Amino acid sequence: MTCLQLIANGLIMQPNLDISIILPSYNEGKCLPNSVEKIYYCLRTITDSFEIIISDDGSSDNTLSFDWAWYKKERNVLYLRSESNYGKGKALRKGFSIAKGNVILFMDADLPIDLSAIVEVIAILRSGTVDVVYGDRKLMLSIIIGSGTLRRRISSKVVNLFVQQVLLPNVHDTQCPLKGFNYSALKAINEMAVIDGYSTDIELLYLAIKQKMKMQNIPVKWYDLRAKPSLPVVLKTVLLFYRDIVLIKVWRYPLTQKN
Repeated sequence: MTCLQLIANGLIMQPNLDISIILPSYNEGKCLPNSVEKIYYCLRTITDSFEIIISDDGSSDNTLSFDWAWYKKERNVLYLRSESNYGKGKALRKGFSIAKGNVILFMDADLPIDLSAIVEVIAILRSGTVDVVYGDRKLMLSIIIGSGTLRRRISSKVVNLFVQQVLLPNVHDTQCPLKGFNYSALKAINEMAVIDGYSTDIELLYLAIKQKMKMQNIPVKWYDLRAKPSLPVVLKTVLLFYRDIVLIKVWRYPLTQKN
């Protein structure tokens, strides 16, 4: 039985909050307090019914030492921690599994996307016209501030071309770190997702399309804060993306199209 059917049959709780936003985090202790403050006051302009979920993927920095009880009481934060570093995909699935918002979003913990895009994503999903909204840095109206290294830009283009050829011919930016879902769509996708690493963004969009969900892309203002990795790290990352893309293509997902 799918998550949508379970919800319809009353076997999974209906969402009881307006908005959930999930920040997958690994050694982001330097930016998390500031990021939580910014998101908290942004969401307060929209609703009082929200939660901020920090899904800590086994950080070894000072993240664990923060007063998460205070953050829960004063900033609506739920802190989840994995004992090992499994990857972004697993951290997200852990957050998705407990999210209770009618609208569920995720973005990177260092907030490389201007928060005005969050407001737009929420407004679109609240309208009920689509199931999934994702940021698209390739759109004409998107604004990009900063620039990654040449090898980083080339590797991103190589991976993106492979994604379009193999999985998502009509999606031009799978890795923009902002995506939003309505509750039932996200819970249905989360049941099927298996990718633990950074390719999780690709998998989520792929599953949404396979489920015939309605999707919309929006322009964003993106601050290119990406690290400057060595050539061996870049090559390893590209190979991991290629491996995951092939896995997504051949994996036998229990697809049941959304009514």
